[in-house]
Parts: sequence; C-alpha cells; structure tokens
Amino acid sequence: MNTQIKTLSVRVKDRHAALLRQMAFETNQVFNLANEITSKAYHNASE
Repeated sequence: MNTQIKTLSVRVKDRHAALLRQMAFETNQVFNLANEITSKAYHNASE
C-alpha cells in the first residue's frame, strides 16, 4: 500500500484561530475514536 501525504500551507487570520483550533481538536477526537474502535475490532476478530 502506497500512502501519499500532501501538506497545504495557508495563512490563518487571528480572528479564525480559536474556531479552527476547536475544529481541529474535534476532528482529532473523531480519528482517535475511529482508531480505537478499529483496534478493538481487529483484536476481537483475531481471538
């Protein structure tokens, strides 16, 4: 499997920083939950 990562660099105005920080936190929480569920399913399937 080949993975490509593209990084986008943008300038964020200060008035949007708090909202974007909160959105990034919430997105990270979703990814962490998805990874946890996937990990548990993988371990349960291998038993």
